[in-house]
Amino acid sequence: MTAPTATWARGSSSRPGALERGEALRDWHPVVTAGCELRWAEEPAPLRQGCAGGPRPSPTPTPTEEPIPEKPTAEELRAGGCLPSRRTPGRTTRARVPGPRVTAEVNAVWRRIERWLARKAPVTYKSLLPPARPLDIARSEAAMGLRFPDDPRASLLRHDGAGSWGFGPAPFYELMSAKDIRSEWKMLCDIGLDDSWWHGGLIPFAHANDGGNFFIDTRTGKTGEFFNEEGLTLEGDVVWPSYLALLKATMRSLETGRPIRGWRPKVVKGELGWESTTRR
Repeated sequence: MTAPTATWARGSSSRPGALERGEALRDWHPVVTAGCELRWAEEPAPLRQGCAGGPRPSPTPTPTEEPIPEKPTAEELRAGGCLPSRRTPGRTTRARVPGPRVTAEVNAVWRRIERWLARKAPVTYKSLLPPARPLDIARSEAAMGLRFPDDPRASLLRHDGAGSWGFGPAPFYELMSAKDIRSEWKMLCDIGLDDSWWHGGLIPFAHANDGGNFFIDTRTGKTGEFFNEEGLTLEGDVVWPSYLALLKATMRSLETGRPIRGWRPKVVKGELGWESTTRR
């Protein structure tokens, strides 16, 4: 004969509560081991006390305190390019003017983007901000200890970024103002320094609402991408030879409707968005 399971069969002589009273089930008697486990035996045995009732007490866990991250030292900031050697920006900070050829190229691209947005995506068109003050750009350069390339400089002098959820590169970026560029750079430098996570030689220029950014690497002139969870991406679809190359590619995608590296422009209720062309 095999021991019964814990299921009570319909029509058996056992009544509800029989298990608690230690009554036999089909000639098998419930017994409780020293570890408070239920077993079945052919002979009855006194039920062990102390196993039933409220939950057994569990040890109180020892609280652990999260370590407070230490701020980078001056040596670490300097090694990571986040401690400018130049003087603190002030009223006398000198503003540089981008070269005329680059300025003409950037403005020509912007005119075509503006024309397309005004016709096709008027809500996004209105998100474009007025030109940046040259002094604001100069102060950001001085605070960061960097010299902005001429193409993003000329772009800022056309539009000082875009408003919240405004215009920017595919798929979900919005262009940043000169002041926001400086603030983002400082925030990332203060958090931590690691060549795979952030470096002071990078200029963020477009912000993603999920915490990432597009940046220009002043060491190469190329673009790249940063995300909190992944750090830096310096290869693949996010890399363009320059800021102007990315701006031109964005313009062509808008005008032709063709995808830009897997993302196609799509306007919904006057707002420009980007939809993936990758089949799922």
